[in-house]
Amino acid sequence: LSKNATINDKISCRISKASAAFDRLMMNLWSKHEVSLKTKLSVYKAVILSVLLFSCETWMPYPWHIQKLESFHLHCLHHICGIRWQDMIPNTRHQGAPQKHFKDSLKSNLKKCHTELQQLEILASDRQKWHELCRSGLQDFEAERISELNQKWEQHTAKITLQASKHICLHCDRFCASRAGLLAHIRFKHCH
Repeated sequence: LSKNATINDKISCRISKASAAFDRLMMNLWSKHEVSLKTKLSVYKAVILSVLLFSCETWMPYPWHIQKLESFHLHCLHHICGIRWQDMIPNTRHQGAPQKHFKDSLKSNLKKCHTELQQLEILASDRQKWHELCRSGLQDFEAERISELNQKWEQHTAKITLQASKHICLHCDRFCASRAGLLAHIRFKHCH
């Protein structure tokens, strides 16, 4: 503990020592492609994590302390696994929309099928009509889904065609994937 009874210095010291141990193994282990990932992770758990978490049972960490430790831990794992910073996502616990309750999901799906919950409740006693309502709703849903997929596909192909038409050689009408490819084609094929 520091003079003001916090563990900030202790955690910083543990991260510094673990980082030094991690760096010492850089050339001999982490950079070696012939060493399996399983072996690297076993060494990481045995050496780095034990140095990082030495005497952690005496700590009373706050959330920012835990985040600092997790950040170092993820940095090491990303390096071991060969994940570059461009591939990373933020170190956050909750991503995406909050999970829906079953009833909310049911209402959303019924809306997509053009069916109301009240209709199903009324028809629940007549099994035949209930099945007919469900089938017609699913057919409507499937028709709309296929229509949306076809529209997306047409937009995608139109976008590709538009991009390809931008890079046409004026001498031989050859399509090139990029402007750089078109310039290289013109330089090598048409400039003597």
